[in-house]
Amino acid sequence: MIKNFKDIVVLLITTGVLILLATIIIGDYIVALEENRPVDESVITLMKMSVTGLIGVIGGYIGGSKWEIIKHYFTFKRNLRSNTKKWISLRT
Repeated sequence: MIKNFKDIVVLLITTGVLILLATIIIGDYIVALEENRPVDESVITLMKMSVTGLIGVIGGYIGGSKWEIIKHYFTFKRNLRSNTKKWISLRT
């Protein structure tokens, strides 16, 4: 349940930031076209920094998920070994 909740949270954060970023960029491009001026440099900087931040958030999420998978694997292996010993002792 918690793992699915984390998936939803990361998806919502990423989608929300991308929608907000797209709105700002498209709005600035429309204003730049109407006023016959170049695109504002601060909007381009905002876009670069936002994409870099999203890559960090998604990378951290994927890295954390891999750690949980590795931890689950070793816990499963330890439990399997323990249960095998119990089963062998019951057979003898």
